[in-house]
Amino acid sequence: MKKVLLLPIAFVALVFIVLHFSFGARNVYIDDIRLAVPNISFMHNESDTEVSFISFRSLDSLTNEIDKMLATLTRDECDEQVYFYDREQDITISMHFIVDRFLYREFGFTFVSGRECIPLPNNNNIIEDEVEDEVDVEEENESNEER
Repeated sequence: MKKVLLLPIAFVALVFIVLHFSFGARNVYIDDIRLAVPNISFMHNESDTEVSFISFRSLDSLTNEIDKMLATLTRDECDEQVYFYDREQDITISMHFIVDRFLYREFGFTFVSGRECIPLPNNNNIIEDEVEDEVDVEEENESNEER
C-alpha cells in the first residue's frame, strides 16, 4: 500500500521540480545564429527572422532564464523600444515574448542581422562631468591649433 502511494507522490514532486526550478540554458542554432534557450524547451516555429519554442516550465522559471540570457547582451533603446544586441554574432533581438497557455508556455525571439538600434545620447543620459570633459578637450584642441 505504501509503495502505491509513494509512486504518485514522487511523480508529483518530479513534475513540480521540472516546472519550477531553473535548469539552465542550452544553445540552439538557427542557420549560423546561436541562441541560448531554457532547457526543457522544444522548437515550435522557425523562420529567417523569428523562432518560437514550447516549454512546460513555469512562467517564472522561463522569465528568469530569458532575462538572464538577455542580460548578457547590450541593451539599446530607440524610439521607446528596447533592443538586445549580440556583438559576438552581430545580431539584434528586436522582440521577445512569453505567452502563458493552459498547459504550456510559448516563447520566442525576433532577430535581425546587424545592429538594429544605435542609441544617440540625449540630455537625460549625459552626465554633467562628461560634458565638462568634452568642453575641456575642445578647448585643448583649440589652444593646440592656435600654437
